[in-house]
Amino acid sequence: MNEELLKIRHSASHVLATAVLRLFPNAKLDIGPATETGFYYDFDLDHKFTAEDLVAIEAEMKKVISENQRFERTEVDRATATKMIEDMGQTEFKLGRLADVPEGEKITMYRNGEFCDLCAGPHVDYTKRIKAFKLLSIAGAYHRGDENNKQLQPYTVLHLRQRTSLRNILSRWKRQNCAITVNSAKRWDCSR
Repeated sequence: MNEELLKIRHSASHVLATAVLRLFPNAKLDIGPATETGFYYDFDLDHKFTAEDLVAIEAEMKKVISENQRFERTEVDRATATKMIEDMGQTEFKLGRLADVPEGEKITMYRNGEFCDLCAGPHVDYTKRIKAFKLLSIAGAYHRGDENNKQLQPYTVLHLRQRTSLRNILSRWKRQNCAITVNSAKRWDCSR
């Protein structure tokens, strides 16, 4: 994946987290990396995401993007990062991620709008650079891939550079009678 696409997808994962926290302020965040086809973010909260939540979160993401929020990078020391994570109420997973950063390595936080996250980056300058995406599924994933850990709810998101490409792929899925499992119990029909 080229550097520019990595930046867009990683930035979009922060937009996803921003939207989820607006709609579900008690959500706890783990990580949100870019992938070959898009990005995801792992969430922990008592509410089990539904197909209806996909629609609401996607709409909130579009709102965040339309706000054209700037991504701001701040380099901090470990004590400051710990305090920032505590102040955000995100200690459950983020302090473990902070502990993964080796001593002497730079610690950076990225902010867009009201959202701030422990993050190495990189990001685009503004949210308006994020164009075509579609929330696809919610699944279960164990924290750090260990079945002895808590199960989180990752959102998987398809991201393409152009809206026309996204429409073509979604159309192809529709023709194949695509149904995506949501929380193992509900199905979301791609024809919507």
